[in-house]
Amino acid sequence: MLADGLLKEIEDLLAMGYSDSSPALNCMVYKEFLPYFNRAAKVEECAVLAAQHQRNYAKRQITWNRKYIFNLTTDSSSIILSEIITKIEDGLKK
Repeated sequence: MLADGLLKEIEDLLAMGYSDSSPALNCMVYKEFLPYFNRAAKVEECAVLAAQHQRNYAKRQITWNRKYIFNLTTDSSSIILSEIITKIEDGLKK
């Protein structure tokens, strides 16, 4: 993400008037790099923290997904969205 311009993106958002308390900047990765822009941390420290938070989030997703078994196969050759939604809802009720 750093190589793809993450710091420039955050810098542009701050230049547009968003602040540390803006909901737009209170999401994963953005909030970890705000100390860098406030001169409170080095970019390397922020990158390590962002990577750790992403790993933690991925672990929580895996743990949550293990609780649910979704069988989204359909018997017909065409996909009907309402059937898929019903299957998902039924799976969550179990």
